[in-house]
Amino acid sequence: MKPITLKDHRIIPKNPFFLQSRMRVYNSTDMSTTKLADGAVHKLPADMRKAILADDKMRTMWGSITPLARNEWICWTTTVAKPETRVKHIRVMQDKMHRGERRPCCWAGCIHRTKG
Repeated sequence: MKPITLKDHRIIPKNPFFLQSRMRVYNSTDMSTTKLADGAVHKLPADMRKAILADDKMRTMWGSITPLARNEWICWTTTVAKPETRVKHIRVMQDKMHRGERRPCCWAGCIHRTKG
């Protein structure tokens, strides 16, 4: 297999060092070392991390949303009582992110944030 070059993709980057570092992350086969940002209050749990890393569109969306938006997704997914509901919330998160929605809809919001 030949290495990917900038010429192959007809990309003319403004900063080639940035592009090369991004290519290393997305071409990595070891997902356990890929860094994903946490929320403003909550840490990203392993099951959500796995779902995000397995889906290119979700990974791109996760990297583009604000820490508060990430926090809303994490809190919305993790504050449920049943494990089945948590799995459902991860699937709904995937569907909503694929439709371009940046935050969960129709809920009161993260109760763990405090005014500071």
